Amino acid sequence: GDRVMVSYSAIRDGLAVRLRTLDLFTVVYSTVPGRVVAPCAVVVPGRPIAGYHQSMAGAGGQLIRFSFDVLAIVQSMAEEYNQDALDALISGPASVPAAIEADTTLNGSALTSQVTQATDYGVVDFGDSAYIGARFAVEVWAR
Repeated sequence: GDRVMVSYSAIRDGLAVRLRTLDLFTVVYSTVPGRVVAPCAVVVPGRPIAGYHQSMAGAGGQLIRFSFDVLAIVQSMAEEYNQDALDALISGPASVPAAIEADTTLNGSALTSQVTQATDYGVVDFGDSAYIGARFAVEVWAR
């Protein structure tokens, strides 16, 4: 029978839902805003945005692999550097990987997802401002 094509926006929203389980963030943006209010997380399309005609062991069929960056912003540069808050996002029970991997289907929008790496730590740029935070690469598999 016909199968419904995966919804990119549903995956993005699913990532935001997972990130909202972390108490640190006051706001989670599922789309990229013009400006941010710290502490927050932003779901950003990664590169490549999508890889089509993928296969994964055990899943069968043609899959799409989506790439996202999660930008986790702890504070503005003006505040005293809170490295403990940043460290908690990297690993442990209140980390970005733990939050996303608690529901790898992202509310049923994906087959599975995983945080593959933390790519920035410390100063991160958003728009024309610098913040203290971290950037995470996320892979999402869907059909």
